[in-house]
Amino acid sequence: MGANLWCLLEVRRRLGVFPYNRTYLRLAVPFVTTLVALLWLHQLMRTVHPEWVVIAGALILGHAVFLATAAAVGLEADDKLIISALWYRVQNVFGFSGANA
Repeated sequence: MGANLWCLLEVRRRLGVFPYNRTYLRLAVPFVTTLVALLWLHQLMRTVHPEWVVIAGALILGHAVFLATAAAVGLEADDKLIISALWYRVQNVFGFSGANA
């Protein structure tokens, strides 16, 4: 992490650009919400064995909470374009379309 910060500072110093802007702060709400959900899951599944069940649950819950919260907070046009392209790809891979839903 230290090396990444050092590289960011060097790019800023030499080129005068910074790859991030205030719109990235919008991800703080989904991050905190996901963290709380995963901590809750950890408490809930403390005694569950085998551990892979907990890991699978954390992966599913973490992604679902983050994506739902990010969508609720609001996405920029670029984000919506990427999501639309990914959804189109998923529909083609799995052989279904939104028209039949």
